[in-house]
Amino acid sequence: MFEKILIANRGEIACRVIKTARKMGIKTVAIYSDADRQALHVQMADEAVHIGPSPANQSYIVIENVMKAIASSGAQAVHPGYGFLSENSRFAQALAAANVAFIGPPVAAIEQMGDKITSKKIAQEHNDQIIIAGVATGAIGIGMLVANQLNKPFIYVRSSKKEHGRKNDIEGSYYESQKVLVIEDLISTGMSSLKACNSIIENNLDLVGLTSIFTYGFDEAINNFNNKKIRNYSLSSYNYLIEEAVNLDYANGNDLEMLKKWRENPKEWNN
Repeated sequence: MFEKILIANRGEIACRVIKTARKMGIKTVAIYSDADRQALHVQMADEAVHIGPSPANQSYIVIENVMKAIASSGAQAVHPGYGFLSENSRFAQALAAANVAFIGPPVAAIEQMGDKITSKKIAQEHNDQIIIAGVATGAIGIGMLVANQLNKPFIYVRSSKKEHGRKNDIEGSYYESQKVLVIEDLISTGMSSLKACNSIIENNLDLVGLTSIFTYGFDEAINNFNNKKIRNYSLSSYNYLIEEAVNLDYANGNDLEMLKKWRENPKEWNN
């Protein structure tokens, strides 16, 4: 467990991270530009470090400035939030070199998400008519980033149908039989993800598959997707996460075995 983390972001995103960290007993470090000197996230954090002038390109996305803030504060990990440096592989590499944990996907995953050529090749597998769909609410922002990177239209799938108006469960413009790639943040049992996929199919759209940032790799989820014959890919996994935790000395070999047993049957696991 980290004792102190730095939030490389501002506004509501930073505030939410600070609130969660506080509940976990983790101290927080905020960063701020001239414009955000009196911002709420600065007041909420245990510490705050000034990183530059008001423009983001002179403060929040200047890797050198953020790294200096990390060093001066002694933060052991960084939460990037959304936007800014959250998709910057150079930033993730700089953190790794400084032995500071990055609370986010591994460098390879960031590079893959950020590589326009690779992304376009994936999209071209299903021609240029593909549309990106985020799963509400956690994957809406992620889906928007993917759609923007690929220069594709974006829709999102609601967790339930509206109780008024058109009573729709998909928001955004699309046409019948259009190919759809679903973007999800996390897969546990896969039920909410499959529900979103079913909504795509029920609205007469052509589901080509689902991509998520993280999966626990539960057998239940694997079986659920296989039974529905839905292609799915994850950029990172629980097994990779716990192995990296051991490699970075955040856990030991005994912890690894315990964590692996938990994944095998979390519903009946008893430490």
